[in-house]
Amino acid sequence: MELTLPKFKYIAHPIKSGIFKTDKKVTCDCYEEEIEIYLESGLYAIESVEYLCPTCIWSGTAAEKYNGTFQSDLYNDKRVVNESFVDEILHPTPSYLSWQGNNWLAHCTDYCAFIPH
Repeated sequence: MELTLPKFKYIAHPIKSGIFKTDKKVTCDCYEEEIEIYLESGLYAIESVEYLCPTCIWSGTAAEKYNGTFQSDLYNDKRVVNESFVDEILHPTPSYLSWQGNNWLAHCTDYCAFIPH
């Protein structure tokens, strides 16, 4: 199933990491089609979004449609001067679940990859 996912630069294994769920069929709020791989919540936007498919996230369509971002905070990112990296981490990179909000870390001149344990 993971082979059909788009490749996310900062997330090595989006299903193994638990970012995407596969336990039921839902309707993607952005694409409005039934999907089997989905992100539940995770978009920081004014409008409430319940489910998103990997393609709508990866393409940037979901962030654009709802005028939102997937990360609550970016830490240690002062050296990340490439604006395309900032855009990629905020808009087409799904957030991971955390009880205090996700805080995406940077190292040197780029953001860190999220690698499941």
